[in-house]
Amino acid sequence: MNRLTTALSLFILVILAGCSAPQPQHHMQLGAGAEALAEQQMFNPQASEENGTQIHGSLDGPTGVKILSTYRSDISKPQEVRNEIQVNIGN
Repeated sequence: MNRLTTALSLFILVILAGCSAPQPQHHMQLGAGAEALAEQQMFNPQASEENGTQIHGSLDGPTGVKILSTYRSDISKPQEVRNEIQVNIGN
């Protein structure tokens, strides 16, 4: 009985010692990864001009409306299926 009491006491002391240990403090702030990624992407703002990948022209309001209306009118008229595929399973 004495050994059981000693073992149980030690177990409880270990558990309590773990609860009173200081909690780790994280040095990273919430969102720091996203901020670092944004900074890395902006490392060279002239990269598109230097690599020949700059965007030519711009999209203004009337052009955007025309593109969107053309897209919507073409999407609403799907093309017919000309070659139907028939799958026979079994006999």
